Amino acid sequence: MFNRPDVYIPLIYLLAAVPFAWLGLYAWRRRPALGVTSFAQVMLGMSVWSSMYSLEIYSSTLSAKIFLRKLNILEL
Repeated sequence: MFNRPDVYIPLIYLLAAVPFAWLGLYAWRRRPALGVTSFAQVMLGMSVWSSMYSLEIYSSTLSAKIFLRKLNILEL
């Protein structure tokens, strides 16, 4: 599975989604502080975007890529 170089890019995006989600959830618990709600929403949005984009890159059919792109645009 990991002998193809095109596998690494989606894997990097999936790995990047984890710290985004962690930061978003960590900040969400501290909502009373100033500006934390916006930061948490941005981090959680980046986590969803990063994971959806990695699935879009890794998908093999054009119809799957178009479907995932539309979902990704709806998320933004």
